[in-house]
Amino acid sequence: MDSEETKKINYKILVVTIIFILGCGVSYYAGLKTQKTNNSNPDKTDGEFSQNGPGRMNGQRPNMGKVTAISSNSISIMSDIDGTTTTIAVTSETTVTDNGSDTSIDNIKVGDTVMVQTSSADTKTATRILLNPSFRGGSQDNDATSDSPSA
Repeated sequence: MDSEETKKINYKILVVTIIFILGCGVSYYAGLKTQKTNNSNPDKTDGEFSQNGPGRMNGQRPNMGKVTAISSNSISIMSDIDGTTTTIAVTSETTVTDNGSDTSIDNIKVGDTVMVQTSSADTKTATRILLNPSFRGGSQDNDATSDSPSA
C-alpha cells in the first residue's frame, strides 16, 4: 500500500470511531435524562407495590434511608435513592429489630440507616423498622429472625 491509500484508510477509521463515540455519548445522555424524568415524580412511587413487583416485602412498602429525626411517635428518613425526606408515624404496634433482635425505638439515633416497612393500605404508619439492615445475597429462604428483608 502506498502512503496515500494508508492515509485514506486511517481517515475512515478515525471518522467511524468518532461517530461511534458520539453515538455512545448521546445514548448515555438520553439514558440519564430518561432516568431523571422517571424519578422526578416522587408521588409516582407512593402507592402500593404490585403483588409480583420488585420491592414487595410481604405486601408492605419499604422505605430505606438515613434517620433525620426520631421521636416516640414518628421517624423521618432521608431516602438513599432520591434524597427526599419522609416522616412516618410510629405506634405501639411497630416492631423494631437490630441484627434479628427485638429492640426499641429509643435505640435508633439520627444518622442511623433504617428500613421502614409500612402496610400497603397505610403508607404513613410504620409496621416494622429494621435498624442497620443487612441484605443476604443469593438465598431464597426467609429467616424470620434476620434483619434481612424478605423478598
